[in-house]
Amino acid sequence: MGLVRVRQGRLPEAADILGQAVAARPQEAQAHLNHGKVLAALGRHREAAGAFSSVVAMDPRHGEAMFGQGKALQAMGDLAGAIAAFRRCVALNPAHVAARLLLGPALIAAGQLAEAISAIEPPVVVKTRRGGYDDTEMSGQSRCAGPTQPGNRIVVVPCLCTIHDSLGRKEF
Repeated sequence: MGLVRVRQGRLPEAADILGQAVAARPQEAQAHLNHGKVLAALGRHREAAGAFSSVVAMDPRHGEAMFGQGKALQAMGDLAGAIAAFRRCVALNPAHVAARLLLGPALIAAGQLAEAISAIEPPVVVKTRRGGYDDTEMSGQSRCAGPTQPGNRIVVVPCLCTIHDSLGRKEF
């Protein structure tokens, strides 16, 4: 029922319903994850971070929860917590472009420029699902450089201009 409300765009109702689902099934990681996503969409970052933390406590290898936790902590201004969550996410999945691109600005904001550069420097290889310009596996954070065929690989190289742009700087 909560996910139906999400699809209908009725997020406050969805948050209530998903909160009830978490209370009824506190051991179910997916319930916490869904609740966390809705809370984050509503800007309730502290509650979202708690929901994502619950998922990570149940499943320490849950990259999606780590990424959500990092975004929530970053929105709350907890750079150290966000950096730790993004690092764990990238350690589990080095091809998680969105986590790497958010890790970079968080490290810069924390005054760790050299580490920020190394966080985004290694290229990421992404397998395409269909021909054409396919950036669906890159979470909208990067674009591929050219046409591809289904099953081809694209090398995505995040760059500092992305970090500067995400910080609102125009010096690239």
